[in-house]
Parts: sequence; C-alpha cells; structure tokens
Amino acid sequence: MRPVKEYLRPLKVPVYAAERSLRCRYPGNLRFPDFLGIGSGQAGSTWLFRNLSRHPRVFMPGIKETHYFDYSFNHCRVSYYCSLFAHGKDPSTVTGEITPSYTLLRPDRIRLIHRFMPNARLFLMVRHPVDRAWSGARRTLSKVAAEKGCRLEDLDDREFYEYFEKEWAYRPERHPKGAYPRGMLQGHYCRTIDQWTRYFPKEQLLVGFFDEIDSNPRGLMERILVHIGADTDIDWSTMPLTDVVNRNPSFPLPERFRVALEALYADELRELRQRFGSAPVEWLRQG
Repeated sequence: MRPVKEYLRPLKVPVYAAERSLRCRYPGNLRFPDFLGIGSGQAGSTWLFRNLSRHPRVFMPGIKETHYFDYSFNHCRVSYYCSLFAHGKDPSTVTGEITPSYTLLRPDRIRLIHRFMPNARLFLMVRHPVDRAWSGARRTLSKVAAEKGCRLEDLDDREFYEYFEKEWAYRPERHPKGAYPRGMLQGHYCRTIDQWTRYFPKEQLLVGFFDEIDSNPRGLMERILVHIGADTDIDWSTMPLTDVVNRNPSFPLPERFRVALEALYADELRELRQRFGSAPVEWLRQG
C-alpha cells in the first residue's frame, strides 16, 4: 500500500484552504467522491475498504485513508484531492473513500464537505463502545509496551485509564477548527451522527454494525452497496467477506477495566438502545 504522501503531496506554501474555500464558489468542474466512510476506528473500516475495492464498479484510491479533510486540507489543493478519483470517471462507476477519523471532524469542516458534495452518501460503522475502546487500547498501548520492553499486560493500570479517559473525553471548546484530537468522539456515535446530519439529510447516512461482519457479512455489504448506488449483482465469490483484518494483540478485557469503561459509556449505551433498539445486534440489548 502506497504512503499517504504519494497521494497528497503538500504544497510548498500552505494555502489555508479551509478558510479560503468557505469564501469561494463551489468548484463545479471538479468531481468529488460519491460516498464517504466516516468511521469509526476499530469498527471494520479496513474490511469494508478491501471489499469495496474488489467491487468491479466501485473505484477507490489505492490508499484506504486519504485524511484529506482532517490532516491535509490546509496544505493540499481541493483539485488534487478530486484527482484521486479521476479513474472513476465512467458514469457507471461509484467513487469514494474511507477515513475513520472523519468522526472527529468539527461542524465547520462537515459544513464545508456538504458544500462541496451535498449529495454524497455517507456510512458510519459502529461497535460496542466498550469493545471499541478496548480494541483501540490494545492496538495503541501495545506500541507503548514495546517501547518499554515489556508485555502489554505488564503495563501499569494508569496507562490504560489515561487512554480510556482520552477516548471518552469530549471538550470541543479547547480545540481549533478542523478536527478534534485523535480519540475524541470515536465512541460517541450519537453525537457523531447528530453532527453530520446537521448538514446532510438523515437518509444519506447509513449506520452499520461491526457485529454484522461476523453474523451477516454479505447482508451488510449489500446494504452498503445499495446505499452508495453500486450494483449488487456481482460475483460474490470474489469478495473477501470472511477475511480477518487488523487483528490486535490478544489480551482479554480485565473486569476492572470493563467496569470503568461501562461507567464511562453508560449514557451512550442508553441512547444507542433508544435509537437502534430494533436492530438485531446483541450488544444494544445488553445492560
């Protein structure tokens, strides 16, 4: 997989495109992607990228996460971003990208995305907040453990609690335009949904469940394909529906951490049950 810098070459002088683009006319001669996968991290986005990339009439850049609207927007021209989707000019081809950290975009940046691509189809993958936070902790803190020359399970509990607090935190007033720091809003699905549907009609956002990757992968993919306007009449044997990707270090969730995480995400879980109570996903019925 090619590095991000080969796709989003920075300009020699930052152009501060966000502020400038808010004042400019809509660049109607540019083709923006037809869909965006906006998150969440540790919720199956790599699996989705691999399957969508195999679809004969879906075009995606060779890199899974462009990070254009969070990391690169003020340093790379909008026209260059659109050029990433140039190979999908065939009207029968659907183009898009998946960047899970788009869950962290602030409202002003989401508003700008809507101005550029008001008809874009969006999808958000959600996972039990406790399981997602623990998966993220295993991935991130395993690197901390390696730097310290110890095993993940030998780290001091303080490292885990500090990570959980960062994942759970939501303090928008402390951060500049564009995106919140990595971690914020990742497990706050309802707030993410509300921020995106503040500008995009609700019918343009599809919510998928991580559990479906195991229980009904084809059904999940069919729903997403219909949502983004791609053909479902394909050779499904070519799709890597059963692939396991991005497996994290094995370390069962200790009870003390589970109790702490359930307390942090108690309100989120209650709201998720209210919004998606009819969804056939077991974790929404827990508690």
